Amino acid sequence: VRDFAVVFDACAAFLEGVAAAAMEAEPSAEEIAEDRDAEIGLVLARLEDLTERRPLLMSSVLLRQNPHNVHEWHKRARIFLDREDLAGAVEVFTSAVASVQPWKASNGRPHTLWLAFAKLYEDHDDLESARSVFNKAVSTPEKFRGPDDLAAVWCEFAEMELRTGTPEAPALAIKVLERATARPKNDGGKDRPAKRLRAGKPAGDAEVVLGAGDGNAAISWDYEADRGSARACWRSPRVWGMLADLQMSVGSVADAIRVYDAMMDYKVVTVEMVMNAGRHLEKKRHFEDAFRIYERAVATFPWPAVLAVWTVYLDRFVSRFGGKKLERARDLFEEALQKVPQGDRNARILYLMYADLEEKHGLPKKAMGILARAAEAVPDDERASMYKLYISKASQLFGVTRTREIFEKAIMTAVDTATSVGFSQRFAELETRLGEIDRARAIYAHGAQAADPGTGGRAADEYWRAWGDFELAHGSEETYAEMLRVKRSVQMKFSRAHLTTGAAASRGTIEQQAAAGSGGAGIHGVVGMAEQSRGAVDIAAMERQAEVLMADGAAVGGASGEGMEAGAAQAANEEEIDIGMDDDDDDDNEDVAATGGDQEAAFGGIKVVGIEGAAAPAEDADEPVGALAKLKRKRAQA
Repeated sequence: VRDFAVVFDACAAFLEGVAAAAMEAEPSAEEIAEDRDAEIGLVLARLEDLTERRPLLMSSVLLRQNPHNVHEWHKRARIFLDREDLAGAVEVFTSAVASVQPWKASNGRPHTLWLAFAKLYEDHDDLESARSVFNKAVSTPEKFRGPDDLAAVWCEFAEMELRTGTPEAPALAIKVLERATARPKNDGGKDRPAKRLRAGKPAGDAEVVLGAGDGNAAISWDYEADRGSARACWRSPRVWGMLADLQMSVGSVADAIRVYDAMMDYKVVTVEMVMNAGRHLEKKRHFEDAFRIYERAVATFPWPAVLAVWTVYLDRFVSRFGGKKLERARDLFEEALQKVPQGDRNARILYLMYADLEEKHGLPKKAMGILARAAEAVPDDERASMYKLYISKASQLFGVTRTREIFEKAIMTAVDTATSVGFSQRFAELETRLGEIDRARAIYAHGAQAADPGTGGRAADEYWRAWGDFELAHGSEETYAEMLRVKRSVQMKFSRAHLTTGAAASRGTIEQQAAAGSGGAGIHGVVGMAEQSRGAVDIAAMERQAEVLMADGAAVGGASGEGMEAGAAQAANEEEIDIGMDDDDDDDNEDVAATGGDQEAAFGGIKVVGIEGAAAPAEDADEPVGALAKLKRKRAQA
């Protein structure tokens, strides 16, 4: 291109110089003025023609460099069309389709040259020439890169026939597409590549083996080129889809069904085509034919593509027959559910449709069984919502008492603590509304084992708040105290679990550090670090044990020192829980006073110090005593 620009500029400059010299030269006596003007005009005409031909000259240079440049051929044809030179444009397209090889084509698809060539004749109302171009194109499949390119030519051929607007246009278009979808006679049903020689034509197995051993040729497998567009285009979904649309629009129902049956046989049908066929047949009141198309489709498509077909098929069938063909509908639903993989998220749709069918037209008990299967089949993150729907339907159909076993199963199969706590709270609230206070309390106590008061989150906080409100409304002081005791025990259980996890993590970190530093510190350093870590863990365990003992309120006095008795009494009083139970304080004090001497004798003179101190005076008998003190006194009496 650069060399061309240099030569073109030099030629243009030369002609400009000749014209300038001719105009500046003084005419001689013998020279006639008219001859001089003609010479100058000829030079200027040559310069103008050179300038106008520059795009064509540039295009010729580019096509000589790469004759397979599709875009450049289109540009060259456009140059002639802008000049209204139809013959030149036809010549360009003729050269283009003959020169461009599909597997060497660049900067465009080669089949667009055929389409533009035919469109040129169509725009100038020369339909016979356009048909000739299309027929030439479809008869030379080796000029196309693949089946899709040839299918585009067939479809454009049919659309051109439709654009004519004549009464026979639809029939001509259908005839074109039937030619495109006709199965080749020599087609074996599979697109097998042929064996080729790089330096020769296709040969048989024996010839290939003999030719490969002489050193002049070798076996080559060109899968794309050897496959052949003509053998694969007749199975193009694009061509079949257009033929099916034409048959449904202007053809008969029988022809449309025949086309869809052929698409099913050749496995070129898509889900969208099946939907269109079903809608068309239902619109024509051919319901059984539509259901037959759906039946074949569900046997053709794999999961999850078949889900859309099953959904439409089952919905249309139930809407059409309702409960008249209940057994057939059940068989269809069971067949659909058998193809659903375990844990698939889309299974929920089919289960809900099946349950709705049984609820409206079948047996409610079967509907409950289907919802139970759905709760087990859906993924874990959707199981809670499915159980909620299951509980709601059971309450609506059979009453709230039927939901008890569903609540129990939901709690047992919960995937996380928040879900378990939520179902436990709802279950307890249900029992409360039914007046089953003891059952509700037992459910609260069971669900509390999964509700961490410290780090359980919003669900756990709401759970303990609900239990507290329940005890305030329906319980007593003893049941409320029992609730607090359970809460402390659950909190201590989760705290121990967290501490154990933290200790294991710290122990692993220390061991890793010891292993990393063992290279420089030696065996003594590793042993020292291990002993240090073990000592730290033991001390922490001892401190936690001491805190637990102090929380229980157990304190044993010293030999006879009043200071130790006072200290134990003070420690016990700090942990005292006063819940106002002072109805039998006098009796307890009298029992303690009566058995005080026996306790001192039993322990060898060591006094037992209670919550209020040792040997409480008689005048303090009327003071309130906490439940914890009563418990300690009863233990001491035992």
